Amino acid sequence: MKYYSVVSLSAILLLAAVHSASSQPARTGASDETQYFNENEPEPSGQTSSDKPEKPEENPSAGERRDEKPAVSQEKQEQTKIEEERPPGFHNRSVLFAIMGGPTLQAAGSFINHEKSYDQALRVQSLLGNVPIKLLDATLPGPTFSFKYLPKTIGSMDYERGLFNHLGLGMNVYHFSLLSSRQDVKPGFRYSAAGYVRQDYVDPFPTENRLFQGTGGLLQVVLHPLTRNSIDPYLAVRAGFVGFSGTAHNGLTYDPTRVDYKIHNGVGYAGGAALGVNLFFGSRFGLKMETTFLRQALKSDLFSNRSLNTYHFQVGFFFNSGGE
Repeated sequence: MKYYSVVSLSAILLLAAVHSASSQPARTGASDETQYFNENEPEPSGQTSSDKPEKPEENPSAGERRDEKPAVSQEKQEQTKIEEERPPGFHNRSVLFAIMGGPTLQAAGSFINHEKSYDQALRVQSLLGNVPIKLLDATLPGPTFSFKYLPKTIGSMDYERGLFNHLGLGMNVYHFSLLSSRQDVKPGFRYSAAGYVRQDYVDPFPTENRLFQGTGGLLQVVLHPLTRNSIDPYLAVRAGFVGFSGTAHNGLTYDPTRVDYKIHNGVGYAGGAALGVNLFFGSRFGLKMETTFLRQALKSDLFSNRSLNTYHFQVGFFFNSGGE
């Protein structure tokens, strides 16, 4: 009876042990031993835990990659927005700097007309013998007389800032000159029985000199019919001041009391208009062409009021620093 009781108790304990083992997660003996030895293995001499090679970062999960897609899309949107803010053509954020130059096509006005009238009057006086033409040592009247007016190039710098999509404000600075090739009266002396006496004479050969040289600064209002277009026609209206020098005559006959006919204290008002076009090569650079008309009201120590009207054609390049 005791023997069966012991066997029954042993069977119950064995069943309890099997049930307890089956309820725990299975672990391989090899992994337990590997982990034990890795954790307790001594580090090599001279190498610390910080010197161990770092484990490579795991690849992002599919969920993280899906989260990056909106960031890429946002970057493209920002780039598109920047391109839209800097379109080719003129708009309200344009800031244009230009350098131009070209020929003076025509010069007219009372300033030029008075000098031509002076030349004609001097020619008549020389033909009548009132003002002799001196050739070498002889003092002889003669018919030789010629005069020419030679317009020179103009150069300008232009600044314009967009106020609205079709309207800009700015300033323009220009410089140009006119040359003349003509004969004029020069002071001289001749020998007589009483000795040397003054004898003014007309230079027998034309002499080239600077008739006009002016520099002006103008404020401008510029109208652009098209906006955000690579071909940008415009109309500019300008007004400001000019300072000038050169040579001129105060009357139609020569003044023997004057030493020279140089202009001093030359100032005046300037205004005009320009019709041109900007050709954009992208949003930053381009070619600029314009036809310019300038009217200048001049005064100096030689005359109180004369006008000079000039027409110019200019070509240059511009840079647009606006649109950020």
